[in-house]
Amino acid sequence: MSEFKKIANAIHQLEYNVNLKRGIIYLEGEIDTYSAPFLLERVNAIRDLRMDEFTETAGIEVDDPINLYITSPGGDVNGLTALVDIMRSLTCKINTYAIGHAESAAIWVLAAGTGTRYIAPNTELMVHEMATWLKGPSSDIENDAKHIVTQQKNLYNLLGELSGKTADFWREKINKQNLYLTPETCIEYGLADKIILPSSL
Repeated sequence: MSEFKKIANAIHQLEYNVNLKRGIIYLEGEIDTYSAPFLLERVNAIRDLRMDEFTETAGIEVDDPINLYITSPGGDVNGLTALVDIMRSLTCKINTYAIGHAESAAIWVLAAGTGTRYIAPNTELMVHEMATWLKGPSSDIENDAKHIVTQQKNLYNLLGELSGKTADFWREKINKQNLYLTPETCIEYGLADKIILPSSL
C-alpha cells in the first residue's frame, strides 16, 4: 500500500471516530435520530478500510465482528429502535460493550448486540419506562397518550425478545420506577453475557 493511501486511511479513521485494527465504534452521549446513520456509516467505513488495508496483510476478514462501545445516558425511543434494526440487519456480528454508564435507551442497544454483550465492572446501568412531556390541545394529548401506551408495550416486547424474558417480566420490573442494575443482574436478566475487565477493553 502506498504511503498516501496509509495516510488517507488514518485520516478516515479519525474522521469516523473508529479504530480500524480493533474494529471499534464509539457510541457516546445521547441516543437520537442520528445514532443509527452514525453507526451504519462507521460499520461501512470499517468494512471498506478492512477491504483496502487489512484483509490480506493481517488476516482480518471484511465481515469479522465489530465492537460497539456504549457510553450513554439513553435518549430517543425512535433512535434506539432504529439502532436495533440496523444492528440486526448487518452481515457482521456486533459485540456490545457498556462502559461508564448505559441507561434508559442504551440498555436496549446493549442487549441488541448480535455477538457477545459485555459490561465493564463499574458501569452504571439503569432501565425505566418511557418519559414524555405532552403538550397541546386536549384531543392531541389524548391521542398521543394512546400512542405512548402502544410504544411502551412495544418496548416491553422488544426488551423481552432481546433478553429472553417475557414482556410481563419487564413490565413488572420497571413499571413506575427506575431500575438500577449491577452487571451481574444484567447478565441474570439476559441483557448482557459477560463482565469484562478494564485491562481487556
